Amino acid sequence: MSKLELPPLPEIKYPDLPPLPMPKPSLLPNVTIESVGLPAEVEVGKVYDYLIALRNNESRSVTVTLKIHSSVTGDISSESVTVPANVTKHVTDQIKFQPAGVRTMTYTILYNGQQLDSLSKTVEAK
Repeated sequence: MSKLELPPLPEIKYPDLPPLPMPKPSLLPNVTIESVGLPAEVEVGKVYDYLIALRNNESRSVTVTLKIHSSVTGDISSESVTVPANVTKHVTDQIKFQPAGVRTMTYTILYNGQQLDSLSKTVEAK
């Protein structure tokens, strides 16, 4: 048996290109919605006070935007909330349900416009 000899590979030259820009790191804080104390059934026209628990697992305070949306009436509120470091902060909200029917309430927290967490609850107004 004889050996097969291959010619040497040509040298590949790459053009001088500038390096690609690195994307900015997107480090989002660890803030979550622990719970929403809204009952599953409510009375139409009655005002309800309830608590929304926001948990900050960071070693520094974090300011988030808390948005509340109803599948029946649309956006309800948007407020800025500062949650202290390593704490669960309870935010009080007040709502009156009209009209009667089933709806989904969605609670979302944002940091600099980016969503950190979201929680939905189904509520029936009778």
